[in-house]
Amino acid sequence: MRSLVDPFLEPLYLMTILVVVAAACIITGVACSLRIAHGRKPSFWWAALGSVTAALAMIALHLGEDLFHPAKWGVGKADLKEVLIGIAISVALFAALIFIPASVVVLFYRRKA
Repeated sequence: MRSLVDPFLEPLYLMTILVVVAAACIITGVACSLRIAHGRKPSFWWAALGSVTAALAMIALHLGEDLFHPAKWGVGKADLKEVLIGIAISVALFAALIFIPASVVVLFYRRKA
C-alpha cells in the first residue's frame, strides 16, 4: 500500500516540524532565561506561549502570501469563515504537539533556578 504523502515530501515535512519545534524551544528558553534573570521561576505559561507563537509562525509560513491577501480567498476557494476556522484548528493542533518539548525546556530552567 502506497503512502498518501509523496515519499519526496515526507523528509521535508518532518524537517519543517523539527524547525518549528526548535523555534518553540528557543522562544521558550529565551523567555525562561529572562524570567530567571529577574529572580523568578519560569512558569509553564511560557511553554504555552512559545508553542502558540511557533505554531502561528508555521501557519504563516505555510499559507504564505495567501494569508495576507484576503481578496484571494473568495475566488474559487473557501470563504473567510472556513479559512479562519481551519487556521484556528491548525494552530491548536500544532501548539498541542509543540507544547511537550517546550515544557521540557521549562522543566530544565525550573530546576536550574
